[in-house]
This record gives sequence, C-alpha cells and structure tokens, in this order.
Amino acid sequence: MQRLDLNDEIREILSMSREELEEARILTDLDLSVETPIISADPDQIRQLLWNLVSNSIQAMEGGGE
Repeated sequence: MQRLDLNDEIREILSMSREELEEARILTDLDLSVETPIISADPDQIRQLLWNLVSNSIQAMEGGGE
C-alpha cells in the first residue's frame, strides 16, 4: 500500500492511453476535483482499474465519442 494522489494516477493513465483513445476517435474532457484526498492503495491495482475503465470505454464507444 502506498499513499497516492488519484488525480495524478488518472492523468498518467490518460496520458499513456492517448494514442489508443485518438485512434478510437474518443475525446476526453478531464475535470478533476482539487479536493480529492490522498488515498492509501496498491498502485498497480489502481492503475489496472483505471486502464480497465479506459479499455472498456474504447470498446463501448465503437463509433467514437466524448
């Protein structure tokens, strides 16, 4: 377990998946709260969870979208 800023983790995953999102013609609009607390979590599990959300979005939005 580590102390993580969830906003930083979200930004990182979106940055890493930018190419896949662009290829799928999916636009993202990031609106993160500045008041998001620091969490205690396994960084690998959080990154896997976030990557799964991105991947599922790409699959669900076959024609692209926002």
